[in-house]
Amino acid sequence: MSIVSFSFIAFSMLSALVFGILKGGVQRIYLFTLVNTLFIYSIADVYQIGFLAAFLALSYCLVLLNPWFANSGWFGPASVLGLTALFVVFKNYAFLSLIHLDFSLPFILGLSYIYFRCIQMIVDRNNRVIAEFIDPLTFFNFTCNFTTFVSGPIQRYQDFVLLQSKLGDFSLSQEKFKAVLQRATKGFFKAVVLADLALTLHEYLVPRLATYGDSGAIIYGVSSVVYLIYLYFNFSGYTDIVISAGNLFGLSLPENFDQPWKARNYLDFWKRWHISMGEWFNSYLFTP
Repeated sequence: MSIVSFSFIAFSMLSALVFGILKGGVQRIYLFTLVNTLFIYSIADVYQIGFLAAFLALSYCLVLLNPWFANSGWFGPASVLGLTALFVVFKNYAFLSLIHLDFSLPFILGLSYIYFRCIQMIVDRNNRVIAEFIDPLTFFNFTCNFTTFVSGPIQRYQDFVLLQSKLGDFSLSQEKFKAVLQRATKGFFKAVVLADLALTLHEYLVPRLATYGDSGAIIYGVSSVVYLIYLYFNFSGYTDIVISAGNLFGLSLPENFDQPWKARNYLDFWKRWHISMGEWFNSYLFTP
């Protein structure tokens, strides 16, 4: 099931309808767990699901154990390195073949964003930023939230848990539903129409670069800008769709774009482009 598809919208709408019928917070959490499970089943085969389950099981164990060994000084970094090594193996990056390691494992869609969320929990648990016990259901719903499963945005565990605690009180008003439809429609238009037009123009220009002679450099620059425009419409359109889907369940997701074309320099551009990933790297890589 592609995110940019009417089947995803229908799946989200139907799930939201059942979600609205249920009134209890616990019942809604169970339903959300079922929805996440069905989504994974729709995009992965049994082999992929098995490897994903193994990755999640190890991650959950590391998340639980980190507070117990926080004073050791080594368990937190070892957990991060160990999970990163497993992530690299599961992704089977090309550089592994250079050191004669080729595991030929199945491709797991969404694994990168699951990895980011797991690392955040490990680090925050080790630093006692997350003090409360993380039950398996909450862990699964956070790491495998169907609205953020494929390509984010990257939501922090603390924000997710706060929203999940309010699910029992959430109701989708007519105004909220209208806003959801408007943003989802805008997202589809960007991802399906505008992104496709930009990609078509890019694919038209690239094979002809050699035939433009002295103008080749200009055409190359134009094609690069067009491809960047494609990336923006494709990714921001996707983000509009999944944020809309999250709003159907009262799960507000972080924004990923803030008018990047208004950036004054490269650093300002990065702060406006894929915002949730930039904030993750700043919090857990550059200033952990």
